[in-house]
Amino acid sequence: MNVNPSGLGDETPGELGRERVSTLDDVALLVDWENIKIALGAAKITPNVTALYEASREYGRVVVARAYMDWQEPAMKDDPPALYRAGLEPVYVPKHRYSKEGVALFGNVVKNSVDVRMAVDATTLCHTNPNIKTFVLVSGDQDFLHVVNALRPYGRKLILIGVTGTLSQHLAEFVDKVIYFDRELAGPALAKQPATEGTTPTEDEIYKAIQDVLNKSGTPGVALLSYIGLELKKRYPTYHPRLHGFTTFKGLIQAAKEKGYIAGLETRGLEDWAYLKGAEKALKAILKTPETA
Repeated sequence: MNVNPSGLGDETPGELGRERVSTLDDVALLVDWENIKIALGAAKITPNVTALYEASREYGRVVVARAYMDWQEPAMKDDPPALYRAGLEPVYVPKHRYSKEGVALFGNVVKNSVDVRMAVDATTLCHTNPNIKTFVLVSGDQDFLHVVNALRPYGRKLILIGVTGTLSQHLAEFVDKVIYFDRELAGPALAKQPATEGTTPTEDEIYKAIQDVLNKSGTPGVALLSYIGLELKKRYPTYHPRLHGFTTFKGLIQAAKEKGYIAGLETRGLEDWAYLKGAEKALKAILKTPETA
């Protein structure tokens, strides 16, 4: 057999592809089907399993893929066969309905336990499938902090896929990366952000980007500082406030306030919030602070 000393040119395209995938981690794709379907439906976007798979494959070989839901719900009962054909295993998680007296029945109080079932499955996979190093979680529900908190001690990489306006900022704060289905996976319907890899934004561009993030937040004009930081990282992957003389991100936000780009910075409990002019009422509603006359 002839050997190419350079090590290049002997592999077939298929072999090259397999080698590239084999160097990445194995991935588990876990989907809160009701959450993503309803959130995308409100944006008039049809859920696309292929798009979820493609996004997940950026991190390795998808070895587990599951969709969780109470499949007896009228709006969901026709989905399992299509999901199965698309490569997602439907997992049945019944909703529990309670009367005001606490007796289980078909009443008006509904408890969805998808987050609990997904947390149990995820931690089980950490033990039974140690080859899985990355979990792609599809949901925007703040209750899924249970899942994130269950996985973090195992050192797994966590990717969150959600929908703009419905994805919990608190949830986004504790994962490694956030992907917005409607902005990044739903095709060319929405304008893409200009490529900024390797570029250094000016201070003015950063302040304007902060304004834009606040305007496009789930609650327009109001956002956690951690959320703003995540969004800036997506636009300018290599940016750090030190480039403009700030030792902390909060210092950058404070400067944005002093220069009039944002209206204020509010610290409440353990969290910092930024807001634009005209969004004071929205901030108070979030913080449940009574307005003063």
